[in-house]
Amino acid sequence: NYPNDVRAVEACSDAYYQLHIYTTKKVYMERCIAETKRLMNLKQGGPERERLTRIHSLGNQYGHLEQWDTAKEYYEQSNVSGSSDASIANCLLKLGKPQEAVTMLSNVLVENVFQQFQIVNILADSWVALDETEKACSALEWLYTVMESLHYNPTTMLLLQVKLAGHYVELGQTEAAEAAIRSAAILAKENSWRKLGAKAD
Repeated sequence: NYPNDVRAVEACSDAYYQLHIYTTKKVYMERCIAETKRLMNLKQGGPERERLTRIHSLGNQYGHLEQWDTAKEYYEQSNVSGSSDASIANCLLKLGKPQEAVTMLSNVLVENVFQQFQIVNILADSWVALDETEKACSALEWLYTVMESLHYNPTTMLLLQVKLAGHYVELGQTEAAEAAIRSAAILAKENSWRKLGAKAD
């Protein structure tokens, strides 16, 4: 009844989406897509972030219809700073391109670990500033476990162990500090061998 009313069109889009989820009938997702596109036309000139969110939503909607080529196109249009990389990789997998999916997801994983490294480091520093050094150590220990499981850059892991050792000293945990220094020494040796191997190659 109100094809040019933004709120009505948005409500219709959401309703059709939910109907598809509960009934799995494709016709409802097709109508959802139509209403989403209508909404984008009605809201031209709006905030860029909102427009990109709608484009990404279209990728999700076409994914529900298993139209992976089209879904991938919309994900690529909304891929700001790698925000849609995982969704694009899923499309590649569905399109029978697992190697391309693996390559993309490997890059995503490395980037995510680096972001986690930054976040947890800042969190740990914040705990130390609040005189909660034990919590800082717990956060850094968790981070190291994640990085170790992924065979992350040994230099970064070495620095993390040195940082942990310093905090353990502050807490009077001598044995833990010594263990962290030993781990850092092993990582330093491992990193030296890697560099020698690279030079030899």
